[in-house]
Amino acid sequence: AIQAGTSHNLGTNFAKAFEIRYQDENGKLQEVWQTSWGVSTRIIGTLIVVHGDDFGLRLPSTLAPFQMVIVPIWKTPEEQKSVNTFIAQVKKLLPAIRLHVDDREGMTAGFKFSFWEAKGVPLRMEIGPRDVAGASCMVALRKNIKDKRIVKMDDLAKTIPLLLQEIDDDLFATAENFMHKNMHKIHDYDAFKK
Repeated sequence: AIQAGTSHNLGTNFAKAFEIRYQDENGKLQEVWQTSWGVSTRIIGTLIVVHGDDFGLRLPSTLAPFQMVIVPIWKTPEEQKSVNTFIAQVKKLLPAIRLHVDDREGMTAGFKFSFWEAKGVPLRMEIGPRDVAGASCMVALRKNIKDKRIVKMDDLAKTIPLLLQEIDDDLFATAENFMHKNMHKIHDYDAFKK
């Protein structure tokens, strides 16, 4: 079990120590009753434990700094130009999506794929010359790194938000199923000891 978000009734202990008082409706000084509420970095640890897999993080789209990363793939300067033009069109179609274009040079596409999988970015879009020619994109879902889908350019604005929702729903359902599968009801002390 992980103590995550916490709330504590501190009573008047700190009020007494630090002389924190208020005047009540009768004009009498009273010590305040205090509570303590907190969400700490344990929440991040819990997120990693619950959703991580053997390849790294898996982040819900609502929490991921980048909801999608685009990996451009090209060999020639002409291909680079057409791929970058296509990426600019994709970005215009998805203004509400937090996306990042990984245009770092000197790294293979496979290296970039692994890099972003480990970071837990929910969606990865691969755009190369074939995608440009076919007016489509290859989209990989981080929830299962083998889950790849071809999305037509005309369907991007509708499909990408649906895929992000699908990922969030799947992560929640997987975590909830795991929790229920690992809960056990015990009705007596002997069973509890076992």
